[in-house]
Amino acid sequence: MVLPAPATEPSSFLLAPSEVTRWKTTKTALEQLKNDFSPSASSKGHESDLWISSGDALAALLGGVITRARENANVARLQGRSSMESQIETFAMAADGRDRAPQGNMSDGRYFGNFNPLFNTTVSRPDLLSLTCESASRVALAVRNAVNLQLSPEALAHKISFMEAPQNTKPPGRIDWTADVIMTNWCRFDLQGPKLDFGWGKPFYATAGDGTTYPPGYIMLTQEKSSGDVFVIMSVERKGANGVKADSLLNKYAELVTLP
Repeated sequence: MVLPAPATEPSSFLLAPSEVTRWKTTKTALEQLKNDFSPSASSKGHESDLWISSGDALAALLGGVITRARENANVARLQGRSSMESQIETFAMAADGRDRAPQGNMSDGRYFGNFNPLFNTTVSRPDLLSLTCESASRVALAVRNAVNLQLSPEALAHKISFMEAPQNTKPPGRIDWTADVIMTNWCRFDLQGPKLDFGWGKPFYATAGDGTTYPPGYIMLTQEKSSGDVFVIMSVERKGANGVKADSLLNKYAELVTLP
């Protein structure tokens, strides 16, 4: 969105105190999660339109966990979050756009920086509040559809034009975005891969940023390359912390990690 005047401070919901939990989902559990959340081909016409990734399934699971925890604890909907009347929740998700460049011009060693376009998807709140796999599959499919639509080369070009347009950047600081849940995925390009062996043996372990303050509704994913297990850092408003830990669907596919 473009604000009438530059924003002077973050949205109030980003500043609310939060509690962070850490979770691990094994490679086997992630495969089961994807299978359980994959939409049935009998529900729609074309099977190719129903494919979801493991990341889509994990986004559906974790977004639902935060939504249910907030709902059950009556967490206040501060400025910047979806309204109660809307019956929707918004996800903001970082994605790697390098493989999506036309003619592959950002791959094969031609570009060494990051290109993480942020995209949003709108999801049914009743589906997120439900504990059924059928509801979660609709959420996962909504995420997949948003990926396909908003990360096309044409959509990315349009977004870049929007970000550079003088009417949107003068004065600077007027472009803003809000979301109920913010996700960032470091599973593919973290600091544990075998390509980062600098000659001193096994690649070093990158920490999960202990001590950092995370806004509520924030999710970060990393992956242990040797096992394929995915580790999740997830924050929620303090009132909703017990709801996260007790969520039956989350505990079915992941286990709580306690730090020493």
